[in-house]
Amino acid sequence: MTKKVVLVALLAVGSFGLRAQQLSATDKADLNSTIAQFMKHTESMNFEGIVDMTYPKVFDLVTKQQMLSLLNGLSGMGFEVSYDSITNQEPILVAKNDSVKYALVNYYSEMVMKITKEEMKTKESIDILKLSLLNTAGVESIDYVEETSSLIVKGNKRLLAIKDQAYGDQWSAIEFDVNNPALNAMLVPTPILTEISEFIKKN
Repeated sequence: MTKKVVLVALLAVGSFGLRAQQLSATDKADLNSTIAQFMKHTESMNFEGIVDMTYPKVFDLVTKQQMLSLLNGLSGMGFEVSYDSITNQEPILVAKNDSVKYALVNYYSEMVMKITKEEMKTKESIDILKLSLLNTAGVESIDYVEETSSLIVKGNKRLLAIKDQAYGDQWSAIEFDVNNPALNAMLVPTPILTEISEFIKKN
């Protein structure tokens, strides 16, 4: 499986109005419902649900089956992943044109990664894993619980919710990482990425 497939799956998107602005009542209700369902799928590790709500443009880069295979393959890599809690803030509309709207959603999560392979429970392996996870967008702290061989990963992350008329009248989402510009550029127009980055810096 290519590196591009892995990156896409772990992210587990005219004339633009580029200032943060208010969502319409209908959009706000639809978006809040979509985000609530997306978070529910994430917390319950419902990978099919997550994939179904992922921005369809992602699947120009990787097939749904490839993405599902990678997500489901975490257990084969030696991990059992679960979430203790996920809480999100109110979505903020950051850009739109006649056919596409973009909203940022900040959220906090506590993820538990239980190590199931004995060879990965050495101090060296755990240190490498912690360093790798700390380089992931939004991760703020990692604790290792030796009794359960589990890593507790906490952090504030972002979703980019997108309503793109090219794919219908519903909202979808992707994980948004400002430190992954190459992948972002495949999914979001450059002017939008610039404005999103500036918005994040100011907020």
